[in-house]
Amino acid sequence: MSQLTLAIDVETTTRHLSYLENGRSRPGRDLVLRLAEALALPLRARNDLLIAAGLTAEFPANTLESIPLAPYVRAIKGVIAALDPFPAFVIDPLFNLEDMNETGRRLLPGGAAGRPNLLDAFLAPGPARDLLTNFPEVAWSLAARFTRATAGMHASPELEALRRRMDGYLRGIPRPVTSAAGELVVCPTFRIGTELVRTVGMTLRFGPSRDVTLEELSVDVLYPRDEAADRFFRALATAH
Repeated sequence: MSQLTLAIDVETTTRHLSYLENGRSRPGRDLVLRLAEALALPLRARNDLLIAAGLTAEFPANTLESIPLAPYVRAIKGVIAALDPFPAFVIDPLFNLEDMNETGRRLLPGGAAGRPNLLDAFLAPGPARDLLTNFPEVAWSLAARFTRATAGMHASPELEALRRRMDGYLRGIPRPVTSAAGELVVCPTFRIGTELVRTVGMTLRFGPSRDVTLEELSVDVLYPRDEAADRFFRALATAH
C-alpha cells in the first residue's frame, strides 16, 4: 500500500503520515484506530499500536472464565457438543487447546492432560504423525496458518519456543507445490489400522469482535468425508 493510498483511506495527508513515520508528530487515538482499520490489523496489534503511540489499549482481552465472555463460551460449548460424534477442538492463536468435545478427546494423542498444543500433538514425530497419510500437505498448511495467526504478536518465550519446534517438525519435509491439481482443500487423512479415514477440515470463528480473546479463538472441526470416516468417528465416540 502506498503512502498516498493509506493517507486517503485514513483521511489525512501524506505529509502527516511522513511526520508520524519519522517521529516528528504523534498521532491521536482516532488516527491510530483509523490507521489500524485501514491496515486490517487484528485487535491485539491495534492495542499494541495504541500503546506504541503512548495511548492506552482500546480493546479488552477478557479471560474465558470471565463474566462478559460467559454467553460466548456457552455458545462454543453448545456447538462442539452438537458436533459430536465428529471431533471439534477450540484453540487459541498458538494452537493451545482451550476445549474439545468428547470425540476430539478420544482422537487426541495422549489424551487431554494439561493444556495440550494441537501442533505438538499431531506434527511432532511419533505415532500420531505417522497416521497422517498426507502429512507434508497438512503440516505446511498448518505452518502457514500459524504464521498468519502470530504475525502481529510480540515475541514471547512461549511463541519463540513453538516457532523453534515448528521449524523442527518441518525440517526435511518437502513443501508441496501449489497448483490447481489435487484436493480442493487440504484436509487430514488418517490411516488407522486398515482403515483410511478421510476428513473435511473446517474452522469456525466469531464474526467481527471487540474482544481480543474472542477474535483469536477458533473451533477446528474434522467432519467425515465419506461413509467409512463417518462409521469410524461414530465407533470412536462410543468406544470404552
